[in-house]
Amino acid sequence: MKKYLFAIIACLTLVNAKADDVTALVTPATAGFTNGAITLTIAGGFAPYTFSWTGPDGFTSTLQDLTALAPGEYCVNVTDNYCGTTTVCVTVTEYQPNAITNLQTVEIHVTPNPFNAYLTIDIHTLSGFDAVVKIVDLEGKEVVNQSTKLISGINKVVIEELNNLPAGNYSIFILNQAQISGSSIITKM
Repeated sequence: MKKYLFAIIACLTLVNAKADDVTALVTPATAGFTNGAITLTIAGGFAPYTFSWTGPDGFTSTLQDLTALAPGEYCVNVTDNYCGTTTVCVTVTEYQPNAITNLQTVEIHVTPNPFNAYLTIDIHTLSGFDAVVKIVDLEGKEVVNQSTKLISGINKVVIEELNNLPAGNYSIFILNQAQISGSSIITKM
């Protein structure tokens, strides 16, 4: 009987746990995607903790950290081992990516180099995008401008009909929304 009474008193005395004991790191969702995230850090109370999440469109979860979230408000009730409870609400915002946030570097390998009539460009990228391959001479004059669609992984792009280019050095650029993602120096024999 005494142990039972102590548990009731413990639950009653810890009900006023503070929300500042729970902090949430929120990762926004990309417009049109469900890729937001919330990571909780608990600084007070007594482990183990239980979590009861609610969110938009009937969302519920009992996990501490959440991923694959749509934009919207998410609330969590955190309860510690002695019934201490606090509620925290956060908003997963939605952001519209622009050319700078989409910019990613790519690895490129050009063969043969030096080249004569054609080039094969191996382009390794983490995610796909619409790209432009440009070759520019040393005076800055564009001599090749070829659009291509890249997929995640290794892509092969072949540039043909380079017989008419004079011998010398050229720069090759891989562009993503007019921003340089990768470049290399190549030589025409």
